[in-house]
Amino acid sequence: MVKYIMRRLLSLIPTALCVVTIVFFLIRFGAGDPAQAILGTYATSESLAAFRAEMGLDKPLIAQYGTYLWDLVRGKLGNSLITGQPVSKQIGVVLPYSLELTTASILLGLIAGIPLGIFMALRRSTWFDSLGRVLSLVGISMPAFFLGIVLLIVFAVNLDWLPVSGVGRAGSIASRLYHLVLPATTLGLVMTAYVARTTRSAILNVLSEDYLRTARAKGLGERRTVFTHGLRNALIPVVTVSGMYASILIAVSPLVEIVFGRPGLGRVILGAIKQNDYSVLQSVMLVYAALVITINLIVDASYSFLDPRIRYS
Repeated sequence: MVKYIMRRLLSLIPTALCVVTIVFFLIRFGAGDPAQAILGTYATSESLAAFRAEMGLDKPLIAQYGTYLWDLVRGKLGNSLITGQPVSKQIGVVLPYSLELTTASILLGLIAGIPLGIFMALRRSTWFDSLGRVLSLVGISMPAFFLGIVLLIVFAVNLDWLPVSGVGRAGSIASRLYHLVLPATTLGLVMTAYVARTTRSAILNVLSEDYLRTARAKGLGERRTVFTHGLRNALIPVVTVSGMYASILIAVSPLVEIVFGRPGLGRVILGAIKQNDYSVLQSVMLVYAALVITINLIVDASYSFLDPRIRYS
């Protein structure tokens, strides 16, 4: 397992390099002239030239790319074009809030989605199964930001049960969790829909397997048969889909952060786009890419724990 993970980490280097290259050139070609955007329309040519020289924007693009790669190797994400502060410091302040929201949403989706999918499979073709499939289809089809607005209006504005925005008091776990309920529920419900449908299909596939027939012949009840013998084999496709949707959830979370007024990478992205600060924007995109790569690595490594027959050579 350790050797496999090390090989995977080494194989991720070309992937990371491709991501860095695409992000760098895409933002450079699409962001326009940052000097003009920052200094304004009426800036003189002398001030524009001085700003480009100070920020290294007067160098050839390939030279800027080489400098950026060297900074990344040394663990530097560069400085903001607006504030001049290190981008890593700005991201380090808000990243815990984004990870907090994403982790809570993934846990909620798994805790709610897996049991729901199992009971839908055990009650196949009943009203419970039909209702679950309809609700899960609605959850998959509904945009997360729209669901967030609906929950915000109902539970925060009309019922006044939960806070409208913010992350709670620093140092108070109860306050942090209280402010996390609505945004985590928003993303968690959508993930629940994906996980429930996948779990239902996976359980239905294993219900007709020979080893489950043997367990039933030995007198085991249906629920015990499924939970004890069938669930572990059914979890592999569930984990795969969960990992895929967790990557999507990371990309969607900035919209939910904006809806609920939470500090996070979403606010940083929005500010960088408004101010044309591509140094911050490309660094945040690289952070998202690193999170997606990490999730994929965790999913691959979990297969051998779920199924002992899987061995990495």
